[in-house]
Amino acid sequence: MKRTDTPTNSTSDQIAGIVLTATAVLMVFAMLHHPIPHAHSVDELVIEVDQIQFVNGLVHGGAIVFAMLMVLGLISFCERLGFHRVSVRAGMISFCVGASALIFASLVSGFIVPTFLDGYEIANPADALTGQRVLSALRSTNISLDVLGVSTISIALALFGFSALFRSPRLWVIGLLGLTSGCVGVGGLFTGHTQATVPGVIAFAVLLGIWLISVGVYLLRRPLPEVKDESSTEPSEMES
Repeated sequence: MKRTDTPTNSTSDQIAGIVLTATAVLMVFAMLHHPIPHAHSVDELVIEVDQIQFVNGLVHGGAIVFAMLMVLGLISFCERLGFHRVSVRAGMISFCVGASALIFASLVSGFIVPTFLDGYEIANPADALTGQRVLSALRSTNISLDVLGVSTISIALALFGFSALFRSPRLWVIGLLGLTSGCVGVGGLFTGHTQATVPGVIAFAVLLGIWLISVGVYLLRRPLPEVKDESSTEPSEMES
């Protein structure tokens, strides 16, 4: 079933374009201000997290909102590509999985760890060992979620890029950017050149932001559809 282009659909696409463009810019800005801890012990981490608590919560809280806004905006883009295409459906599913993983990773880094460290005190060596084990488990969880998020979103970008290249010549920029960003994201993780660290995630966020801006501009620049005169077509249809 093909989508019917109407002024309402065009307005919806333009709103999605604004959402994607604004989200991309704000996401990159927030990630460039992502706090990077340098503590070497639990005591140092408690002090450092307390100092960066506001910025940390703002960055990770924003990341959660950005993930949801990206999914919202990409729905319109997928409708333009054609939801009947298997590659588009697979790309959207993969992106939703990745966005969910990054949301949970943001919850861990931005809220669960600070809550655990809030008022944390070491009464004896056993408490220190327990704290280190809990933080180690949370760190492993966060890294796993980051890897899942970056890899699945990279696959989604590659699928969207592939679909865009075969959809229309006007989408070749979006297609090439999607394929390139997807291959760089997945290839970097598997080759070890882009580790699941804060700098690695920031670098991937910049790539994702550039692609989102290209999609947002495409949705914003799409002209209003022409309204066809149905009365001129009715006689020919009756005659046939």
